[in-house]
Amino acid sequence: MCQHKNDVFHVLQPILLNINWVCSGCISSIREKPKSVDDQLQLLYTVLHKLEAEHRSLVQKVDSLTNISLSSATLVQPSAVTSPTGSAVTRDQQRRRCNIIISGFPESEQISDADFLRELCECHLNYKPWLDDSRCQRLGKSSPRLLRVTLASEQAAAELLFAAKTRLSKSDDSALCRIYFNRDLNPAEAKQAYLLRKERREGRQSAVNSAGEGSVLNPLAQSFPTVSESSTQSA
Repeated sequence: MCQHKNDVFHVLQPILLNINWVCSGCISSIREKPKSVDDQLQLLYTVLHKLEAEHRSLVQKVDSLTNISLSSATLVQPSAVTSPTGSAVTRDQQRRRCNIIISGFPESEQISDADFLRELCECHLNYKPWLDDSRCQRLGKSSPRLLRVTLASEQAAAELLFAAKTRLSKSDDSALCRIYFNRDLNPAEAKQAYLLRKERREGRQSAVNSAGEGSVLNPLAQSFPTVSESSTQSA
């Protein structure tokens, strides 16, 4: 019997590719696939229909928002004349945030301001900024003149300011203590900063005056005993 099956196999094997024979298990699997494909197509159709409905709803919302924006722009149009000035002020503030104004920084003919500042930062501030000689400029007529330094970014300027304020104030070198790093303020900001400094100075002066008056009155109070003290001493 086994020999008979082997003979049949050897006869059918050469023609297997030509007759497209498929086993019964594959036939059952093939019959199930159309149903699965139909189910998936139905699911895709349902999802697509839902997406189309959501898209129509979003388009309607965008159209309504656009109409509201256009009507608002028409109402606010007279005040649009001031927008160029506002944008110019904003650009100026952004540009100044990359700058630092240094006062009390010595001027030297032997070394450029950029190299001198690099040396100061590396030796005393433990900070190494990126500086371009062409972006270090002296300002004013004081002696020494103010030095304006433009750094690569606003963050770099903030880091250098922080290093200067935390380290120069703790230095024992009197020359370094006379060097101040500050932000590059526009006229309005500079005026506000001046008023704040003036208010703080006046507050400190008032505190000193109050303390001085107290120290003067206390010795007088000790020189003249109160009534109870004099009566005790007499007794």
